[in-house]
Amino acid sequence: MVARAVDALRSWATRPGDVRVVVVDGQFFNAQKGKEADGVKVQTLWGWIGLRLGGKKGYELLTENDQARVAPGGDELLKLFGDKANLILLDEVLEYLINAGGVRVEKTDLREQTLNFLKDLALTFRAGRNDLYAAWPALANLADLTGEVSVTVTASSETPLDKGKLENGVYEPLRELGLLKE
Repeated sequence: MVARAVDALRSWATRPGDVRVVVVDGQFFNAQKGKEADGVKVQTLWGWIGLRLGGKKGYELLTENDQARVAPGGDELLKLFGDKANLILLDEVLEYLINAGGVRVEKTDLREQTLNFLKDLALTFRAGRNDLYAAWPALANLADLTGEVSVTVTASSETPLDKGKLENGVYEPLRELGLLKE
């Protein structure tokens, strides 16, 4: 898994503009009320990822699943990802999962649906695609382990990142979260 992630990041270094990036911060995503961006109110993490990776067209692929709060399957995720490279950075997902346990979804809850989504997301990325998703600490650990990753990510806003070390496609989402040293 580490070798595949390193290969993906190396290939992106030559074409950073082709990498679609989404940052998911579970601490600032209300499991009950959802989140709004670009005039669209999303209900789930998968709705947010769809909107941020593919804009309104990307969200349309997952609208039904998002509004019902039922995890999409791998086929829907593959359509969303298309033939582009995608980087999904996850932070504080546990915080979101704790809150999602209180949101009923038919005979289950949003926590269970989110866990199903994360499992399908991992399986979709394992299908030989040139994508990567990681929690903030996991990506930072990957950089430390290999010494070859040009993107260093940290979960702590108290340890700012050096803008010069980030590729163009990754810089903006991190800057918006206030995690970069200007």
